[in-house]
This record gives sequence, C-alpha cells and structure tokens, in this order.
Amino acid sequence: MNIYTFPPAPITGWLPNEELPTRRSEYAMDGKRAVSTAGPARRTLQLTCGALGRGHNGGAGYLAQLWRYIDGGVGLVRLNLPPTNWHLDQIGLRRSIGNRVVPGVDGGNPVVLVNGVTPVTAFGNTRRTAAPLVLAGYPHAVTVTGLPPNIIVARPGDIVRVWDAGTPSTARVLDLTRSDADGVAEVPVSAALPAGVIAFADEESAVFEVLEYKPGAQAIGQNWSIGLSLREQLDSEISDPVEVNPWR
Repeated sequence: MNIYTFPPAPITGWLPNEELPTRRSEYAMDGKRAVSTAGPARRTLQLTCGALGRGHNGGAGYLAQLWRYIDGGVGLVRLNLPPTNWHLDQIGLRRSIGNRVVPGVDGGNPVVLVNGVTPVTAFGNTRRTAAPLVLAGYPHAVTVTGLPPNIIVARPGDIVRVWDAGTPSTARVLDLTRSDADGVAEVPVSAALPAGVIAFADEESAVFEVLEYKPGAQAIGQNWSIGLSLREQLDSEISDPVEVNPWR
C-alpha cells in the first residue's frame, strides 16, 4: 500500500478531532447507565487548503495530483498534524524553545557527530533536557531545566518530543505549564517519556485515508479553497506500506 507525503499546498484551516467509540447500555434491574470502549481511538481531520500561495500558486494542482496518486482514496496520505492550539502561539514556542534534529545531506538522515566515545545527534536549537518526574495528580510528567524564566512553555494538547540516544518519543501535554524564576518547569504528559533532549510545540506524523476531496470553484482574481476530509489509518490496518514522496 502506497503512503504519499502530503504535498506543499498551503493549509489555511483545519479541524482536528478524535473518534473514541463507546458502547452504551442500561442494566435491566435498576436502569443504571453502563458505558465501555468499543474500538480503537483514531484521529480525524478536516483540512482547508488555499489554491494560491507559497510563491508558486500551485496548491490546487498539488491537491488534484494527490487525488490522482491515491486513485480516489485507494492510497493513503502521511502528514504532520496541525496544532490543536492557536498556531501563532505554537510558532512562537517553536522559535524560542522548540528543537529539531539537524537534517543530514544523505537522504535527510539526522547528522550524527562523534565526540570520541558516543555518537550524538545534532539539534538546531539549545539543548534542553527533560527527566521523568512523579507529579501528583497526573499519570506521567517530566521536569525541564534551562528554560527562559516565567514564561508559558506548554498548553494542554501540545505535543512534546524527547530524544533518548537519538530515538524520539512523543506525548501530549495535560495542563498549562509555566517555567519558574529559575527556568525550571514540571510538565504533566499523557505518556511516559525518557530522559533526553526535549522540544516543545512539536508535531505528530500520522497516516490518513482521504474520505472526501472537495475542489472549489476558481475565483476571478482571488484565492479559492479546496477541502479534504481525512480519517486516520492504524498501523495494524495497513498491509505492506511503501512511503512515497513524489514532490520536489
């Protein structure tokens, strides 16, 4: 099954959501409510893309070609999920306390430096480290040092990524988090994270089925929009995946 990289079309609006199936019933004796999970959670996404922009005015063509590549929904699409919180806040956090592995020249692989003993991964921002922490009231947490003092470092729903020996792990932030006067923050997260270099306001990558492609009417002298409805495909549902990036 081919999985195509989402094209460089400008995304101008998005509506992320999650399917959380449940089964509801009532006990016959007393009528009390009984609810249980009824299937795996998966993400859904409504995208609005601009036909113009990014210096090439090719958004409409990119999406039309993607629709052809996936043969009307047979193939799948991989994309980084847009943020749940306001995108301008996310951009600000990425610039100030975000991080990225520096891309290599060989197929985009991470640059690996050797310090004489242990290979290390090169990062594009200040290396701030996280360590696991027990924080009352939350399932998991990490403590982070070396942050700017007294700022918001994460909002509920944000993605944080930690690299442990070059291997990344991600989790969602569970509550608003600020650094203290010493630049230390205790961040409650949804999953256990190892000790390592941390990045805030990061992104998750996921594979989606395109349920609907909605091209818009081209306007005279102005931009127009194309809509996409997507539903996440889980790893267990994909046979023989082949990642394809047809865009230069």
